[in-house]
Amino acid sequence: MPRLRETLGWVSFVILAAAFGYQSTQFSSQSGGTDFPRCDSDAAKREVIAAIANAPLGKVAGINIIGWDDIRTLKDDYDQRICHAMVSLNTGSKTGASYKFTVHNGEVFVEFEIEDK
Repeated sequence: MPRLRETLGWVSFVILAAAFGYQSTQFSSQSGGTDFPRCDSDAAKREVIAAIANAPLGKVAGINIIGWDDIRTLKDDYDQRICHAMVSLNTGSKTGASYKFTVHNGEVFVEFEIEDK
């Protein structure tokens, strides 16, 4: 089986860059912190998929998540939630991926990164 870098080439960098250009609007600040979606929720999956689809370089790469497995919460703090999952991509690859919900200037952002093994 080819390594992820050989299969996806430069795409792992593209998906990471997608995080900085996409702003989530579905989750608002609460008095005790931010109401982030649970890592395994449909809302979280929709936000990650939208971040990839709306990133300029993500559009060029054409990467899409078609399946999710082994979803875990790695960190859950006042201003961020970090998640990990095994994802199946439309390229035929299955790989680990990290995604994170953070707050910057009162706005919630989603970041996504494919693990490069």
